[in-house]
Amino acid sequence: MTDQQNSVPVNTATSSQEESIFFFGSLALPILLYALAFAIFLFKNARGIGVFFFAVSSVLLLQKTRKVYQKAASKSILLLYCLSLAVGLSTFLTDNTAIIILNFIALFLLIVSILLLSFANTTGWDFGDYLKEVFLTALLSVGYIGKPTSDMKAYLEREKNKGKSKTRYVILGILLSVPLVVILAALLSSADLVFARLLAKIFHFNAADVFLFLLLFFFGLYSAYCGIRYVADKDNDFAKPGHPLREPLPVIILSVSISLLYLLFSLVQFLYLFAGGLQLPSGITYADYARKGFFQLLLVCILNLLFVLLVKKKFQKSRMLDILLLTISCCTFVMIASSALRMYLYIRAYQLTFLRVFVLVALFTLTVLFVGVIIKILHERFDLLRFGVAAIGILYCLFAFSHSEYFIARYNLTHPGVSGEIDTYYLLYNMSADAAPAIVALHQKAVGSSESSPYQESQYEEDRYGTDPYREDRYQENLRPSYEDPAEEMDPEPTWYQDYTERILRKVSAMEGSPFTFNVSIAIAGHVLR
Repeated sequence: MTDQQNSVPVNTATSSQEESIFFFGSLALPILLYALAFAIFLFKNARGIGVFFFAVSSVLLLQKTRKVYQKAASKSILLLYCLSLAVGLSTFLTDNTAIIILNFIALFLLIVSILLLSFANTTGWDFGDYLKEVFLTALLSVGYIGKPTSDMKAYLEREKNKGKSKTRYVILGILLSVPLVVILAALLSSADLVFARLLAKIFHFNAADVFLFLLLFFFGLYSAYCGIRYVADKDNDFAKPGHPLREPLPVIILSVSISLLYLLFSLVQFLYLFAGGLQLPSGITYADYARKGFFQLLLVCILNLLFVLLVKKKFQKSRMLDILLLTISCCTFVMIASSALRMYLYIRAYQLTFLRVFVLVALFTLTVLFVGVIIKILHERFDLLRFGVAAIGILYCLFAFSHSEYFIARYNLTHPGVSGEIDTYYLLYNMSADAAPAIVALHQKAVGSSESSPYQESQYEEDRYGTDPYREDRYQENLRPSYEDPAEEMDPEPTWYQDYTERILRKVSAMEGSPFTFNVSIAIAGHVLR
């Protein structure tokens, strides 16, 4: 990732005051408009089309910043722009809460990455340098919280002396009007019920909403201003990855030991697991085999990646060391395959969950990253950071667009597993609107062929009212959508399908409150369920 150009701001003054004036005069108004868009599009909205508009606003502000500082166009920046828009687009196409949370994390990382790539010379950076600068940017930009006020003061003082420009009046007008109009509207609403109902029909605001809107506005204002100000202030003054390389002999000895151990493990996998017809020894269940081996292997694969990257960064180049690192990397492929096979056995026995699908995607991503690592070992000049960011971004976007819960529901309803039972509790309480088309199609097919099994319904009642019916994979307990069940008591003798339908239709009703909360997946689910 070496797309940073040796460019300077239009204003070449070196004093701190002139830098403040230049930044405020060039970007204060765009940042104000961005903060307003931030509040409007994200107000009570985490999964609607407003999130896509927020991503568009972020891209426009970042592009404006690059234009102000005369940064040349690059393919890497264009890719990150496209990934940002894709993440925003996928948010209002899905109802999967875990994906939505990951999307917001991805948007943050992409925005910071665009800023870093625009202002920092990333030549020689690895993943460690990149993650360190992302963390420092998020942390140290808080120290710039006083910059908007001091920059505005310096800018207005200069404009006052010039006595010509009207920009300061526009900025002052926006700064005063947004909070003042919102507060006055709240006060007038509390004074007149007719006026309150009129505003409620138009904006759906109350006192708590006013506070939330202002909080979003000022958070968007200060986070954007301080973040961009911090990175622009440092410009090309980021930490340069330069350090004396160490003698490789100790790590060669360590790598020999690790390689021999990994070769032995790989041999066992080939002789027993891969060539053994997937037959487990007597007394070992699928659950025990997968649980006791999968997570350990996944951890070892991640440690291998960190080890190889650390050795390449800290130690002198050695042909013997490169051979050993290649051996470790190739053995890691065997471990990844073994992990995936164990997860396959577990899924075949105990069905799919979102976490299990996510883990398989993570294993595939690790495989792609190790391909890049091998290329880096063989070709020293290969830009592994650029490759890794692009690979992770593209693979994640594909996963976010995949509607994995549709395939999970379809698989689980047609593959009961070793127990012979369908886990209706998981379908009811963990499946989002993404799964509705599959659930409806298979339910209609089942209704058309035969009545529901009495045993299955009684099993559902046990699941519904039991203390802990779904003893596994409670990872989504804190990730469930924020749609609360109504206070009235539900039908005392429901089917799991009826309960699922009621839950999704409540989401449809909640979505209709604002045009920015429109979600494609929820709309489709409402259509097929009705």
